[in-house]
Amino acid sequence: MGGVVSPDRHRSHDAERTRREILAAAGAEFAEAGYAGALMDGIAARTSTSKRMIYYFGSKEGLFTAVLEAAYREIRRQEQLLNIHRGRHLSRSRHLADLRTPALAVIERILCGGRENGRMTADVDAIGMHAFISSFCVFPAAGCEAAGMSVVAAFTAPGTPLGPAGRG
Repeated sequence: MGGVVSPDRHRSHDAERTRREILAAAGAEFAEAGYAGALMDGIAARTSTSKRMIYYFGSKEGLFTAVLEAAYREIRRQEQLLNIHRGRHLSRSRHLADLRTPALAVIERILCGGRENGRMTADVDAIGMHAFISSFCVFPAAGCEAAGMSVVAAFTAPGTPLGPAGRG
């Protein structure tokens, strides 16, 4: 009787499919309206499930977090499929720098605001901050939590731009 599927297995499959559908709908809603503008009703309208099922994620914030986790999980999955060969091929890219430009622009705007209000010193630059932020994503995803914490410690030690003496 290898062709018989138990009701529990069928429900599990349906639950996973529903979860994926909700995450896809929420991702589209958040991308279109932003976090503040996204509505749970709008997300529910994009799915074939009830609004009540969306609260499986607990709250709008919980759902947004789950959408981000799914996006990063997919990015990491795609990187593994590509087998990036320690950056050998990426170093030849003429367009890779363009991909980080939007993030650097946002970081630079934030840093400028911090410098203007005296909360950030001038020696913190956008590229260094981008590397610092990225370390929170890259090291844990690669299973190198200790390395990630050493980067954080190096950036936030007393006398460094983000350390107690450097923050002004």
